[in-house]
Amino acid sequence: MIRTTGLEEKIIKAKKIVEKLNLAEPYRSITYRTLLDKFLYEEDKESVAKPVVQKKLKFRGKKTSTVENILNLKEEGFFSSPKSLREIIEKFKSKDYHYHPADLTDPLRRIIRSGQLKKTKDLPKGGKSKNWMYVNEK
Repeated sequence: MIRTTGLEEKIIKAKKIVEKLNLAEPYRSITYRTLLDKFLYEEDKESVAKPVVQKKLKFRGKKTSTVENILNLKEEGFFSSPKSLREIIEKFKSKDYHYHPADLTDPLRRIIRSGQLKKTKDLPKGGKSKNWMYVNEK
């Protein structure tokens, strides 16, 4: 028994297919070359190593909601004096939370409605602020 290599097997396979088709000469050689190209391309395609796909890093800590983050500030005593939205955002930036003002309006509204914080325009030393200030409910 004669042992054949992968390339020889593909050549033999291409010849058999062309013989079965019984084509005229110009078409016969074109078909033969096309089949060989196809078979060799498939071999190259199989031999190419698959690209390594990197896995996404999973967050291992506990994710907290914006409401929870605001309530954590309250527990730390941050709202013992009135704070503007800008001051709240700056405090979050120092903790590596990056919020836009629009990201905080609904959560602050929920906390105010629940009675845990109060919204006021009164300043601690008297006077009024143009913007809303947030302070612990007394």
